Amino acid sequence: MKAVKKKKKSVLLRLACIGFGVYVAVSLVQLQMDIGRSKESLAQVNQQIQEQTLKNQELQAMIDAGEDQAEIERIARELGYVFSDEQVVILANGN
Repeated sequence: MKAVKKKKKSVLLRLACIGFGVYVAVSLVQLQMDIGRSKESLAQVNQQIQEQTLKNQELQAMIDAGEDQAEIERIARELGYVFSDEQVVILANGN
């Protein structure tokens, strides 16, 4: 009688250990996939930072060089800047 109970406990313990091992393995695979996606996202953000830094350097070089005033005003307007005494009027038809 005791041998049967001991054998049942042993089988249940083995099944529990196998189940836990499968759970851990699946969790590790999912974590590795998440890490890979995060690394890709980080690489894209770093690329965007580098591109924006280059744009900023170009704009700063134009400002420092005293480029054409009209060009500076055009860039500033694209960025949403206005003169301090200027009022922006947006027409209803979108122009």
